[in-house]
Amino acid sequence: MTSAPEALAASIENAARLLLWLTEDLHGADWLHRPCPKANCAAWTVGHLVLSSRMMMQRAGTTDLPALPEGFEKRFARDESAPSAAEFGDTSILRPLFQQHHDRFAAVARALRRQPTQIQIRQQRHDDCQEQVARELRHGGGFQ
Repeated sequence: MTSAPEALAASIENAARLLLWLTEDLHGADWLHRPCPKANCAAWTVGHLVLSSRMMMQRAGTTDLPALPEGFEKRFARDESAPSAAEFGDTSILRPLFQQHHDRFAAVARALRRQPTQIQIRQQRHDDCQEQVARELRHGGGFQ
């Protein structure tokens, strides 16, 4: 890694690969399984990660984001109804949408340039510089 943006992009790519690997054998009702009442299912978690990556890209000033199906943002929102929601639409689109967004997210990260007013990032080993990976694993790492 030669720069913080490159480290961030690699972390995003690694987290995306892990989530895609962990969800590759989910089909149909598997996406809607809740390990316990009011827990989020895999469909909501992956949909929410798509929205989270969009939000972070927008904060970085990105306007050319991949398209979302109508109603996607409401369906995967973080409100009180999320733990009891039962309708997540066509779950077969979730992995491709996640991949599109995270490919774009990694490209946005690579294009970042540190501004003088930004907090300086100490150069660390790659494994220690993965806040984004940790965030995504907390949300998506429990699928099996």
